[in-house]
Amino acid sequence: MRRTKPAVGGVDEGQGPLSLETRVTSAARALGVTLSRVAEEESAQAVKLERNRRWTQENRGAPEACAREVDREGVALARHRTF
Repeated sequence: MRRTKPAVGGVDEGQGPLSLETRVTSAARALGVTLSRVAEEESAQAVKLERNRRWTQENRGAPEACAREVDREGVALARHRTF
């Protein structure tokens, strides 16, 4: 595969330059696709997905802990409920 120079105009910290196949950059240029924008948007989406995955993993016991607390303490402010 033939690679081009960094396509996003810089270096991703710790990863080195981003390089893409020449055919991809040529096709993007011909179609008016801004690769830096695409890379930024997709990177942001990947970060969001990973952050959510980690949060879910770290907090997977929260619903059970909440249920145990309600069993132990009762529903918060239950005495003020009108239903």
